[in-house]
Amino acid sequence: MNNGLYAEQMYNLLDSLYKNGAGFELHVDNKKEPTSELIFMFNYDYEDKQIEKSNKERIIEKME
Repeated sequence: MNNGLYAEQMYNLLDSLYKNGAGFELHVDNKKEPTSELIFMFNYDYEDKQIEKSNKERIIEKME
C-alpha cells in the first residue's frame, strides 16, 4: 500500500475517533518485518486545545 492510501485510511480512522469526543492514543507497528519500530503514533486529548488534529499530510510526515 502506498503512503497516500495508507494515510487516507489512517485519517478516516482518526476522524471517526475525533467525532466520539474522547481522548485516545494510537500506535501502529509493522508486523510484516522483524522490527519494533512504529509506523505511526498519535496522541490526542480532546480537552487540550493546543493539540492539532492530524490531516493526511501530517500523517505522511509522521510515517516518513
